[in-house]
Amino acid sequence: MKVQGVNASSRKTRTLIKTVFAELMQEKKELNKITVTELVKRADITRSTFYTHYDDIYEVAKDYHLCLTNYLLVIYVVARVLM
Repeated sequence: MKVQGVNASSRKTRTLIKTVFAELMQEKKELNKITVTELVKRADITRSTFYTHYDDIYEVAKDYHLCLTNYLLVIYVVARVLM
């Protein structure tokens, strides 16, 4: 991972990339069918912007998985507290 959410703009861009990645995963169902070119076109960002934040599409997948795992963990912990 290159940029670590240093500022609001970086966080916003990384969120956009992960959102578009999730949309493409829903459509294509396979990671190896998603390209950086397709992602940047859909996100309306440049390849340079993408590569400022990630090394490749697999790094986006890892980051998305981590965010999703953290989100589910928070839900689990809150549910346990409310029981």
